[in-house]
Amino acid sequence: MKKSLAVGLLVIGGLAAVFGLSVLCMLLLAELLNVGLFIDFVLILGMAFGGNCISKLYRRKYGMGVSMFFLCAYVPPMIGSGIFFTVVLILDKLGHFRGFMEGLREALAALAFVAVSVVLAIAGGIWLAVAHANS
Repeated sequence: MKKSLAVGLLVIGGLAAVFGLSVLCMLLLAELLNVGLFIDFVLILGMAFGGNCISKLYRRKYGMGVSMFFLCAYVPPMIGSGIFFTVVLILDKLGHFRGFMEGLREALAALAFVAVSVVLAIAGGIWLAVAHANS
């Protein structure tokens, strides 16, 4: 596979994985509360571990450095979540959501996407930095 295709798949896959994880985290938190929050952090740490394993593959196969991997894997979900949250806020200001508690689902989904992407970027960045320093 060419490097450009692999990097594109990394960006798109990262966006899809973080969005799916945010939906899963939102459901677990709603159903299990404190235990769900603990499971959410464990899932995020598991995804950060997976990101570390993928970064080793990209370093070996494509010669991609850790900083470039971080920019391609963890920054696009944060940008996407920020855009999603901003769009929900703009739609709310424009009056798209009418009635009592309308738009709450969208706002919670956007907030979960922001929270998961930021926490994953922090955990993944720390994991990558420690793994890179040890190797």
